[in-house]
Formats: sequence, C-alpha cells, structure tokens
Amino acid sequence: MDYFTEIYLLLDGTQGTDLYSDAYDAAVTPCPALTAALKERAQKRYDDIIDEARDALSKAQKEYDDGLAEYQSGARRPSRSLLTPARSSTTARSSWNTTVPASRRQNPAGRRRKGAGGRAEGV
Repeated sequence: MDYFTEIYLLLDGTQGTDLYSDAYDAAVTPCPALTAALKERAQKRYDDIIDEARDALSKAQKEYDDGLAEYQSGARRPSRSLLTPARSSTTARSSWNTTVPASRRQNPAGRRRKGAGGRAEGV
C-alpha cells in the first residue's frame, strides 16, 4: 500500500512569514477544515496499519495451527530418532582405517607421520 509521509500546503496569509513565528501560527491555527482532514487521514492510516497487522497475525496463526495439527497427527515424524546416529562411531572408525592408505593418515596433532628418514611419508 502506498502512502504519503509529507504534505505541501500553501495557506493564505503565510507567504513571507517565518515558519516558527507567531504570525505564522496565527495564520495557520484558524483552519479547522485542514485540521479535520488531517485527523481523518491519520485515523484511516492507523486503521489500515491495524488491519494489515491483524491479517498477518491471522495468517501466521493459521500456519501454526496447521503445522501443530500435522505434527500431532504424526504425519511428519521422522523414521528414526534425530538423536540416534546412523552408524556407531566404532563402525565409522574402522571404515576410515580401511579406506585411507596408511601413508595418508594423520596423527592426532594433524600432521603426517614421519618415516625413518625424518621425512613425512606420502609426500
């Protein structure tokens, strides 16, 4: 929705007066039609904002309720627990030892093992 944040007015009796002067205030104050129109627009804008917020809240509540009902019905439950690993760590360790050549394995410090001559193996 488009809306205006500024308004440009030129009122009779305000030309040449300082915006912050008493003369300007005296010329602007007796303009009830302008005051009423601005109050009406402000109320309309407020109502539009509230309506948009209520619509968004209603949509979010419906999405939440639908998701909760789907969860409670069991439609989206995982086939296995998310906390249970797919395979044990010993299985993973043993497969690592069989698939990585000894020359490429790293020691716990993250460096390659050194051979008899002081050189890193596999380089």
